[in-house]
Amino acid sequence: MNASILMVLLGTASCGIGGWLYFQRYEMPRPPLGVLNLGDVAFTFACIIIVPMLYLLLPIWFVMGLLLLASFSLVYFALEPMLPRALVWGLTTLLMGADLAAGFALGTDHPGFLVVNNLVVIISVISIANAWTGSGMKAREAAILSGLLIGYDFIATAQLSVMGDLFTRLTALPLAPMVAWGQGQAYASIALGDLLLLTLFPLTLWKGYGAKAGLIALGVGLAAVALLMVVPRSGLFPLMVVLGPLMVVQYLWWGRNRPERKWKEFRAAAKPR
Repeated sequence: MNASILMVLLGTASCGIGGWLYFQRYEMPRPPLGVLNLGDVAFTFACIIIVPMLYLLLPIWFVMGLLLLASFSLVYFALEPMLPRALVWGLTTLLMGADLAAGFALGTDHPGFLVVNNLVVIISVISIANAWTGSGMKAREAAILSGLLIGYDFIATAQLSVMGDLFTRLTALPLAPMVAWGQGQAYASIALGDLLLLTLFPLTLWKGYGAKAGLIALGVGLAAVALLMVVPRSGLFPLMVVLGPLMVVQYLWWGRNRPERKWKEFRAAAKPR
């Protein structure tokens, strides 16, 4: 196992474990949009299909603007429950500035840039996973989304050039939505979408069926990514082809004999602080 794979696995574990610890300690403000449901899952899946196409078709400056807006918002909302507002603004602005400056001045394959960008992506993943779980997303919805992504990831990555073209375009930009390390043949990476499902699903299982279910899901997900990383292969690999079925099977197992807890029931069970 080379250093690039180890660094990417460290970033992956930071997302999963960081998301778990954040959910244990902090509660993000819940948007006044009601509980996330199957309609929201359908909308999210549609966005997952459409956004990569937009990133490929839109002018590069517009793509940079979208990445900056999304990254700034996600980092800000993750830090908001932890720090005074002035400090949140300052740290978020500092991170965005450092990412942009390192990307343009050092290059997007320089270790200095990769450290900063990986940190931004990790915080962003933790932010989305906690926001969705705190907004009422159930393990059922997370499992359905994972199941839908099995086919899409296989087609877009293994059968078509969508993900390959997207990877080529975004890796040359600051604020690239992936955890990555290395150069040339030693380069390794994992996309934000894969990291999000890996972080989100254990949180929804924890909320729905208890900490044991969530911790097992987190361990299974991290172990699966580690195994896939060390298997020799060429080109991009559709991780959801493996992670998706594992998530669906776990949801079916835990939900076979009992209904999923609602948010109020989870809170009543005294979530550790």
